Amino acid sequence: MTKQFTDAAAQANAIIFENAERVIGLQMKTLEANLGATADFFSEAAESRQPEDFKTLLPKALQVAKDNAERVYHTGQEVIGESVKTQQALGQIASAQVQAAGEQVKQTAAKASKAAK
Repeated sequence: MTKQFTDAAAQANAIIFENAERVIGLQMKTLEANLGATADFFSEAAESRQPEDFKTLLPKALQVAKDNAERVYHTGQEVIGESVKTQQALGQIASAQVQAAGEQVKQTAAKASKAAK
């Protein structure tokens, strides 16, 4: 039973670390995209010299902010999806452990019953 518990714990740890790796990867990709878009906008804004140029910056700034917010939202949805998958996998491991323990109890009870007769 100890070996089964150790194997289950190792599987659970592997699943948790894989989930963390995927989540961090998603968040880093989003951060990189947002920083790139913002840096491009500020680069363009720094080159503006005429008053007319500044009139076009506000709509662009709003679009960059909107795009960044959408990326963050979609990444959040993906993170939730990954977390749900991870929880399901952990639930399957726990369920298998409970079933294995139940079978072992049944076997022990059957042996005890035979020995008592």
